[in-house]
Formats: sequence, structure tokens, C-alpha cells
Amino acid sequence: SDPSDPPAARRERDLSCMAGVCQRFGSKGLSTRRLLCERLRCGDSARSLGPGRGKATCSAAMMEVYVKAKPGTSGKVLGDCPFSHRVLLTVVEKKVPYVAKFIDFEQKPEWFLDAFPQGNVPVIRDGEGNWLADSDLICERLETMFPEPSLVPASEGTKEVGKSLFGAFVKYITNKEPEKEDDLKQSLLAEVSSLNTHVEANQAKGLDFLDSRPAVCSVDLALYPKLKHVCVVLSHYKGLEIRKGYGGIQAFMDNFEIKRETEATFYPDEYILEGWKPKVGISSKM
Repeated sequence: SDPSDPPAARRERDLSCMAGVCQRFGSKGLSTRRLLCERLRCGDSARSLGPGRGKATCSAAMMEVYVKAKPGTSGKVLGDCPFSHRVLLTVVEKKVPYVAKFIDFEQKPEWFLDAFPQGNVPVIRDGEGNWLADSDLICERLETMFPEPSLVPASEGTKEVGKSLFGAFVKYITNKEPEKEDDLKQSLLAEVSSLNTHVEANQAKGLDFLDSRPAVCSVDLALYPKLKHVCVVLSHYKGLEIRKGYGGIQAFMDNFEIKRETEATFYPDEYILEGWKPKVGISSKM
């Protein structure tokens, strides 16, 4: 999904795509559906990012996770989508065997567009052949399918932490009206400060992440990829050093990045900058 799209809009489009799949592959289109499923099951760009999995194998029981590829790589290199990253982090934390398949937005495969006309990711296909789009819905489904280890936050209030930060960031970074620049910047920094205060309070209790329990939860997995984009883009295009300027946020991100089991889900900062470059409204970079 496009990072600048509101969650509600993404969900509406993705659900519409799923309805289109059902219409396209009804009882009269079984041969097309079988061909699509075969392509998805054994696609050329398949690779396993699961811990200790090595090269992916064609298995009806293995979950398939369709995520953004780096543009221009023919689906061979993981791209910079924070919503795709969230889903990858979730399947790794839940220790679900999976195959990651990369969709190049510049060369979207015809079979993928046939199934999902909008061409958005992330999308999953579970071992029973069930499809699901939208990162929120996917992660909810994964929690139901694989309840252990649980990623449900122990505290209900944790679900609200950092909830408005990415939206404030998108408004600020895409703004093209100079008269609105300062107000949007201050609104974003207020969200950053609020998150930092929460993280520092948890750290004072010996907690590394956002919840009242010591382990990561679903809110951490949803926020980290977005926060990574925020820090990288603001530093480069606006000269704002969020990571270096807020100790709590710095420690939170460091704790994520030292987790060896998730290291294969990360992508270089350069990919993030390339993805956001055409969306930046007013850049302070000369």
C-alpha cells in the first residue's frame, strides 16, 4: 500500500480487490484460478525469510506473503513498504513458516493484477489457499490462526500509543503550502514528544518496548516500520533528527534492530528515501 494512503482508504480498496477475486474465479473460471494458484505457489521470485528456512520450497502448507519489491529489480529485492514490513515482522515473531514473494510496482505480474486489480500489497495466502489483503486485517488473522506466542498487548492503552504519528508525518512531509509548514511541523513534533515520553516511562520500569509486558506486541510491530520511515525521511529532507534527538525513541529502535531473528525483514535507508522522494512537498535539503 502507498504510505500516504489513509488506512480506511487502503482497507476499502483491498476489500474491493478481494471481492473482485471472488467474482473472477468463480465456478466458471476454475482453470484460470488453478493457473494463478500454481504461479503463486511456485513463483520465480519466491524466497523464504523465515528463521532457519533457507531456500523456499513449493509447499501447500507454507504461508505466502506478497510484499513490495524494490522498483526495477524484477521482484528480486525486498522493497521499502512499512505495511509489508509489519506483516513480515509479525510472521517472524510468530515463528510461522512462510515464503515472501516480492511484487515490483514498476513491473507488476499480470497474474497478480488479475487477482488484485489495484495491485496493492501486503497480501497473504495461507496454507489452505485463503487470501487476505490489508496489513491490519492480515495481522488480526495471524493472531487468530497462531495464538502463540501472543502479540496482543497486555494493556488496552498501549493500542493508542503512537497512533497519530504517521498521519501527522504524512501531512507534514507532503505539504506544499509554506504558510502551513510550521503548524504541521509542530503537530508532528508533539506526536513525537508524546511517544518519546511513553517509551522513556516504560524504560524507567525496565521495559524495552511499548506495552506493560517485557516482550514485543502487535503495536510495536505496527509502529516500528512507520517510525523508521519517519526518522529517515525527516533527517534527509527536513534536517530533523528525530532518532538522535529523542533518547526514548533511539533506544526503542535500537532494541528492535538488534533482534537477529528479524534482520532479514529490513531494507536499506536509501530505499526509503527513493520511495518518498516524489512525495516530498517542501524540502530543506539543498
